[in-house]
Amino acid sequence: MGSTIRRIGNRILVRNTFTYNPDMSTSEKQIRRIGAAHDRSFQARFPMLGEIPMEFRWGGHLCLSLNSAPAFGEIEDRVFVAGCCNGLGTVQATLYGMLAADLAAGSNEPMVADALSEPTPVRLYPEPLMSIGVPLKLWAMQKRAGREL
Repeated sequence: MGSTIRRIGNRILVRNTFTYNPDMSTSEKQIRRIGAAHDRSFQARFPMLGEIPMEFRWGGHLCLSLNSAPAFGEIEDRVFVAGCCNGLGTVQATLYGMLAADLAAGSNEPMVADALSEPTPVRLYPEPLMSIGVPLKLWAMQKRAGREL
């Protein structure tokens, strides 16, 4: 873990917070806490900018597999999947989506064969192991990242 920082145009994009929400919802309290953490991190990283407010914040869900493998292929006759990109972002999701379209169209694109040869995703551990283990893992990763957050 740590911060991912990108400059696109005249905007600075920061990603540095992960939470585990098995019910797929985020409370207002969590959103405020995450926003405050973003502000502290940004101020520590860019003190020369002063205390400027963040114009936008966004969040979303990540699909994860235990072995970090994506889901890809034909799962039923004429039913194709491209997903579970494990937080690797729009590049991998876009690529696998395009390759799924190629696979559905019967293309001989070599990258389709490469994607099909990847390991299949392994399901995450069951509850309550996830609710115990994930917060501990995230805490350890944040401690290891130190000032990077």
